[in-house]
Amino acid sequence: MSLAEVNPLNHWPEPPTDHDLLLRKQRNRYLILKFFYDQIGDNKFGTLGRYDVIKSVRDDEAMTTEEAESALDYLESERLIKTLDFEGHMLLEHAGRIEIEDSLQKPDQSTKHFPEKVFQIVVHRDLNYVTGSDNSVSNNNLQNNQFGGGFANRDQSGGLLQIQSHTPNLAEVASEIKQLLENLSTSHEIESPVEKLSVVTETVDQINKNPPLKHRVINVIKSAGAEALKEAIDHPLVSVFIAAVEGWQETNA
Repeated sequence: MSLAEVNPLNHWPEPPTDHDLLLRKQRNRYLILKFFYDQIGDNKFGTLGRYDVIKSVRDDEAMTTEEAESALDYLESERLIKTLDFEGHMLLEHAGRIEIEDSLQKPDQSTKHFPEKVFQIVVHRDLNYVTGSDNSVSNNNLQNNQFGGGFANRDQSGGLLQIQSHTPNLAEVASEIKQLLENLSTSHEIESPVEKLSVVTETVDQINKNPPLKHRVINVIKSAGAEALKEAIDHPLVSVFIAAVEGWQETNA
């Protein structure tokens, strides 16, 4: 069972307080809003699919589907994101963009929707920070810590931070890539090198048009390695595909 299928609240050493639960909700909302900001960039008309957003944060942030749905609903009710159609295409509103940029420029200050403590929790984009309840006092400073996977530390007010590194689902990403390759292979002849390259080029183009999928491909390459992804994709064009995308981790660093 993956971290995404486990509610981290069940693993706190003590029952979470109302404050703990609220802080986790705020953390989830911020991560999703930041995901929109990172993926859409400066494109005011760029959109993300609701299901793709949920899938990405569920895989990469150990967030449950219910938590992601709740966070999206909240962000939309606050007019930070907007649903455009019945297919679930969503865009980042100007107010949402300003919220993220304010948090990046002044991480030691709260914004309209997020307390500065949330920005301390989300120190590293690829780690899952869960606040728990503990009244002990610690002198540890979050800004100076280099976090690794699998240990717990205390935040600056004494709350327990259970920190777990999370590797994107290699098998799931490999399956999606294989499906794309197979779909395009059935509509093309793939006898010659040129034909094989054409199928791979179109596959890469489709992934580029799907920012959440590209985000997960890059994370898998970074965490598991290009060779592991290659071995997980059972398709004759996998070597050509890996050669085309393994440089993404450098260009997106």
